[in-house]
Amino acid sequence: MTEKLRLLVVEDDSSMRKLLQDVLEKAGYEVIAFEEGRSAERWVNSSAERIDLVLTDIQMPGLNGAELLNLVKARRPDVPVILITAFGAVDEAVRIVKSGASHYLVKPL
Repeated sequence: MTEKLRLLVVEDDSSMRKLLQDVLEKAGYEVIAFEEGRSAERWVNSSAERIDLVLTDIQMPGLNGAELLNLVKARRPDVPVILITAFGAVDEAVRIVKSGASHYLVKPL
C-alpha cells in the first residue's frame, strides 16, 4: 500500500479551508489544515519532514503566506508551495512566486 501524499493547507476563510480539505481528501490526499499561519508554523517546526505540498493563503493575520513560504523553504527547500490569493492581490502573488513559490491560485477556485 502506498502512503498518501500529505498536504498542508493554511486558509483563514473557514468555508474555503473546508472546501479545499474536502476536495483534496476525496482525491486521495492526507490534508493537515490550519486557519492561521502561527499554528501552521508550529506544525511545520515539528513536522517539516512530513510535508509533500503546501497550499497557503497570502493574506492572513499574524504570519502571512509569504512568511510561511519562507519558513517552509528554510526547513524543506524541496517542498512546493502554492499561494492562494484573492483576485486583487495577483500582483503580490506573482512577486512572491518569483521569490520562491511554485505557483498561485486565484480565488474563487
